[in-house]
Amino acid sequence: MPSVQLERLRPQINAIITQYENSDMFTRSLISLLKSYSGDIDQSPSQITAYSLIPRLNVPQIVLNQLEISLKHPARTYPSQTKSIVEKLWEQQFFEPKKIALIMLSNLHTQENNYYFEKINIWVDEDIEGPIIDVILENAIKNK
Repeated sequence: MPSVQLERLRPQINAIITQYENSDMFTRSLISLLKSYSGDIDQSPSQITAYSLIPRLNVPQIVLNQLEISLKHPARTYPSQTKSIVEKLWEQQFFEPKKIALIMLSNLHTQENNYYFEKINIWVDEDIEGPIIDVILENAIKNK
């Protein structure tokens, strides 16, 4: 897994956030950032867990934490772009984009509660994996 230098990561995230109003470009840039920090996953039988059954990019937690901190404000400020980005991230096959989608969704302004619950109901009805439900619950508790 690549080492993470915060003094390098923060400007990278800020550069991506400048593209927030263009959901396609933002999503491509965000996925590219996640892939640039992804690492190999140990697939040995002793390392298989519920989390490993979901395709992962194996992005260091510090990267996800910095994204969570940085995306709170734009998620509240630009709800229509946030909704579009959330949809695009949810379509990705990997755990990390889905986690970021949930984080962004949970940071929408309270006026968007109907949208929040609508998406959560749809996603839970799709029989999503337990680790994703854990992220839903974690963010619901933190932000609602």
